[in-house]
Formats: sequence, structure tokens, C-alpha cells
Amino acid sequence: MIPRPAGDTVERAKEAVDSATTEVAQTAKREARNVADEMKYQTRRVVSDAKQKTSERIDSQQKQWSGRLSDMSRELHEMAAERPDSPAGQLVRQMADRSSTLADYLATHRVEDLLADVQAFARRRPGTFIVAMAAAGFVVGRVGKSVAVAAGEGDGGDARLR
Repeated sequence: MIPRPAGDTVERAKEAVDSATTEVAQTAKREARNVADEMKYQTRRVVSDAKQKTSERIDSQQKQWSGRLSDMSRELHEMAAERPDSPAGQLVRQMADRSSTLADYLATHRVEDLLADVQAFARRRPGTFIVAMAAAGFVVGRVGKSVAVAAGEGDGGDARLR
């Protein structure tokens, strides 16, 4: 049998170990929570920075497109002025007016507004939207092919592109 003072010492040692174990577990939980909170904060910050940089790039590109479209509109107006009474001149003038309107819209609205307008149009007139997107795809494909052919001819490119 263990003498009383030794039993008290063992008991106190057990309590100290239990207390230390509990304290270590609580500290570990608290630190894990701190690490998780810091990870959440850093993740939010990185996502926020990425969104801001992307938004800035999109705004910059939108301004560039608006400027280019505005320049093209001016050139079309000049072309239309050369033959004001001809059907081609009238068609070019209409294209100039519409491109000018689009350039103004791009200059005064954000990309989010443009996407919302496109979505609203697609909901109101889905058939027209699908036809317009198919036509736009066709035009982009033809322009892309023409650019590839021109680039292939200009630098001795691969004849398979033709």
C-alpha cells in the first residue's frame, strides 16, 4: 500500500497532467481557430484583389474598344459623306450611326450593365438572340479565317490554312 503523502503527490501529479492536457488542448483549438480565421481573411483578400484587378483590366479594355469603335464610326461617317445620295452611302451612314451609338453606350456603361442588357434581351427574344449569336459566330469565323489566310500569305505561312 502507498503511504498517504505519496498518494497525494501522485494525485496532484495526475491533476497537473490533466490540467496541462486540457490547457494544451484549449490552446491548440484556439490556435487552430486563429489559423483558420487568418486563412479566411487571406483568401478573401486575394479574391478581392483578383476581382479588382480583373475589373480594372475589363474597364480598360472596354474603354479601348469604345475608342476604336468611335474612330471607326468617324471613318464611316467620312465615307458616307463622300456619296451621300447613293444606297451604299446611306447604308454606311446607318452603320456609322449605330457604331457611334454603341461606342457611346460602351463609354458610359460598365461591363456588368452590358451583360445584364444582353441577358434581358435573350430572355425577351430568345429566337432573335440565337440567330444573332449564330450570325456573329459566322462573321467572326470568316474574319478569323481571312486574317489567318492573309497572315499565311504575307509571311510564307503554311498553305494548309487556306
